Amino acid sequence: RLDVNTAGGQEAPPVEEEPIVDVMTEAGFTGDKTLGDAVRMAEEQAAASDREAFELAERSGQAMTLALEAVAEAEAAGRRAAELVEQAGAAAGSGTSEDLLMQAAWERRQAREATLRAKAALAAATDLDTERMATTQRAIQQRASSDQLAALVTAGKEQEALPLLRELREQQERQASAQGTITLQERYRRNATETATQASRAMASVTAKSSEESELAGRIARLERERTDAKRGRAEELDREIAESKATLAVLRDELGEAKARATTMEQTSRVAKGEAGLLEHLADRGDGIVSSELGDDQLAALQSRLQRTSGKLDDLAIDQRFDAALDQELAGREPATFDWQ
Repeated sequence: RLDVNTAGGQEAPPVEEEPIVDVMTEAGFTGDKTLGDAVRMAEEQAAASDREAFELAERSGQAMTLALEAVAEAEAAGRRAAELVEQAGAAAGSGTSEDLLMQAAWERRQAREATLRAKAALAAATDLDTERMATTQRAIQQRASSDQLAALVTAGKEQEALPLLRELREQQERQASAQGTITLQERYRRNATETATQASRAMASVTAKSSEESELAGRIARLERERTDAKRGRAEELDREIAESKATLAVLRDELGEAKARATTMEQTSRVAKGEAGLLEHLADRGDGIVSSELGDDQLAALQSRLQRTSGKLDDLAIDQRFDAALDQELAGREPATFDWQ
């Protein structure tokens, strides 16, 4: 009988085989995703970027249409204001002249509001086009990777496709995490809020400097009254103090003028930023009925020149500030409709 327990009859221990890891798992995909799924996902990703770029181009063109309309409105209101000023000059010295200048102030204000709309729409058109270019470039890269991945999978070159599969998986993870991040509209809304905060700080600085200027001017007036009855020794001391205070006041008034100019510029910038944010939201939600306009570089430069020229003409109109003050009082408490994009 054969002794199965002898050395010659022992079975060799089984050889442990390395576990087979498919290329999808190696690339970081989980679940039952196949190479075919990966090719389809890559194609869908590129197509989605293409659609996004198209939508951004459409919205940019719609914003440009609104900019064109706003510039035309500003020019028309500016012409009406200039005609009214001319008529007021011809009727100088009569009550009619005052009425005409009040109407001119109103038309100028309408023109200035239209220039702000034009600036906001131009900013939106430009920023949307910048987003479009970045998205288009991403779509081109994704399309090239998608085509290359499909070719490698078709040829059975799975290991060569591994870097592309890893790249696809990383892009999908970034996209999934980005779904919880802020939208383009929200990003610009936050920027508008920050710009408004900066404008408020600038205006607060103007208020503080204005108060300081008033206090120093009042002090100089008191010193000059005291100087009137002062004796020689005290008078000389007061003269020096008055001279020093006036020099300080001159510097302070220069600083106040600069602060006012900065605050005015920042307030305009803040209003334009708010208008742009509102327009981006409007175009994303309800912009379907707006025609899209495409301008070449020369046409865009011409439009910007028209806007600048109109703003300059409005500033040159001979309309006294008291008419603007009267308008401010008349419109106090009303919500401005400058950026009503409906």
